[in-house]
Amino acid sequence: MKKLSTVGIIEYTEITLNGAKQFLCIVSPYLNIKNDYLTLIKAKAKKGIKVVIICGKTALSESELKKLQQIKNLELRFLYTLHAKVLMNESWAITGSMNLYEASEINHEIGWLISQKYNQKQFNDLSKEVYDYMRKSQLYRADIY
Repeated sequence: MKKLSTVGIIEYTEITLNGAKQFLCIVSPYLNIKNDYLTLIKAKAKKGIKVVIICGKTALSESELKKLQQIKNLELRFLYTLHAKVLMNESWAITGSMNLYEASEINHEIGWLISQKYNQKQFNDLSKEVYDYMRKSQLYRADIY
């Protein structure tokens, strides 16, 4: 495992988004995804890579929801009690204090990079937790939240 500062989280977010070959999962209670990341997410979904975003706490802004609804093959989910922040693909996971919210990039954040290859137990434990969030969450419906 590797400790990450705000700059490291930003760097490994791009690496994790770019590196997804089978699946990509974003867990963040608050979302305001910057355009560079949206472009990467769209490209992965277009290639048939399973992309799941789990958000929570409050409804997405109308503009954020519109951006996400334009991504084909994106599974958007909602879990009201969500406070966790995780970004993972089949090889890497980042977890820590940073929301996938563009304004968070100016904050003092801390996170951990977990490698499936070198930190298999921790990666698997985190994967199980994320799958549990997916099981507990509901497909996002703008008319409810």
